Amino acid sequence: MQIVLCIFCVVNSSLTLVRAFSFAFGGLQAAVKVHNTLLNRLINAPVQFFDRTPCGRILNRFSSDLYVIDDSLPFILNILLANFVGLLGIAVVLSYVQVFFLLLLLPFWYIYTKLQFFYRSTSRELRRLDSVSRSPIYASFTETLDGSSTIRAFKSEDYFLARFTELVALYQRTSYSELMASLWLSLHLQLLASFIISFVAVMAVIGSRGSLPISFGTPGLVGLALSYAAPAVSLLGSFLTSFTETEKEMVSIERALEYMDVPQEELQGCQSLYPGWPLQGVIEFQNVTMKFMPSLPAALDDITFTIAGGTHVGIVGRTGAGKSSILNALFRLNPICRGQILVDGLNIINVPVRDLRAHFAVVPQSPFLFEGSLSLPLVSVHG
Repeated sequence: MQIVLCIFCVVNSSLTLVRAFSFAFGGLQAAVKVHNTLLNRLINAPVQFFDRTPCGRILNRFSSDLYVIDDSLPFILNILLANFVGLLGIAVVLSYVQVFFLLLLLPFWYIYTKLQFFYRSTSRELRRLDSVSRSPIYASFTETLDGSSTIRAFKSEDYFLARFTELVALYQRTSYSELMASLWLSLHLQLLASFIISFVAVMAVIGSRGSLPISFGTPGLVGLALSYAAPAVSLLGSFLTSFTETEKEMVSIERALEYMDVPQEELQGCQSLYPGWPLQGVIEFQNVTMKFMPSLPAALDDITFTIAGGTHVGIVGRTGAGKSSILNALFRLNPICRGQILVDGLNIINVPVRDLRAHFAVVPQSPFLFEGSLSLPLVSVHG
């Protein structure tokens, strides 16, 4: 008997180790693939996507959502499988000890299905609200940090603090609702599991009297049934909680897949560049029309001009006149609707985007300062 128990212990430990390793390794590989795909899609996204999407929403995808995919989701899937096997074992043992337990499975499964369906549909929406209400917090925090000097100059600290407090309060209300839903589920599952234990105990009492053809066989089987029915309280709660948490964690996968469907820039081109292009730097705009969105008016409306190579040209105009739009069209940050742009006689629409931008340089009007120091190589000149 001891040898049999030792064999069962070794097999159980081996299968547990294989299960844990499989989920850890498979989850890590899947998380790396999701991260690389998401990063590649966002890097190749057009500028219009970043104009329409708040930075806090993108940060939320790459912080909390990827953390869930990296860490929480494989862990909760592992627990879900363990709980499922545990519940299956309890059902098999109770059915073996008392065949009348099979009659309880059908109504029990019906009640359990209705309960978990109601809770899952609610918890999924609460998790979506949780993710949506978290993004404005990131956006407000980063915007406040970037504009802290302006906020202090206009003495608007109280306004931004109050706005940030409102966003945090909204997020806390969503989290509180999610916690209350979990407590509601725990209460109902404990009532359901206590009904199973009561059923086993009542059947044992009835079988001991011998008035009905119901018998557990021996007192040892009665103890076995009760000892296996008692953990049903925690296992039922753990199974449904882990199942629901898995569905809620899959919301992060859903949000990541949403950003994998963003439109991509047209990177390919039919024209290869020769080394040193552009040699002269002659820029020609021929009847160029460009819109930032199809529903918006044209930012550049049928403009034509030529800039000779090696010259300095200043473009002046009021805000919204199209000064920055010329650079956007030249770097193909926004597609043009009509006309063509030539650089040294070469139509830039035929040049691969990466090659085109690698041969141009621009000094933006909004400076970007790197944090930290720059290490520059020392060059010694000997006369």
